[in-house]
Amino acid sequence: MSDRAEVYAIDALRAVTILAGKGAEFDLIYLGAPYNDPALEKVLQKLTETSLLAPNGILIAEHRRQHALAASYGPFKLVRESRYGETVLAFYKGEQ
Repeated sequence: MSDRAEVYAIDALRAVTILAGKGAEFDLIYLGAPYNDPALEKVLQKLTETSLLAPNGILIAEHRRQHALAASYGPFKLVRESRYGETVLAFYKGEQ
């Protein structure tokens, strides 16, 4: 699959900008920012300005339990949270 993959050794905000500029679209976006890093919410907000998440796509944001995320970011609405000790996976879907 290496002929269909691209690796970006850059921060997530820059990657979102580049991928959006290329017209990329994903069924699944997983964000695992370092814990307690405000970049996670900045990337979530930046994603609301793009079309990177395909219709019916799922956005998963991993965060520490003590760092609650919003119930929505633009068109992305929280539909489920799964907790694993201190780790939470927040599942968002876009409005249809």
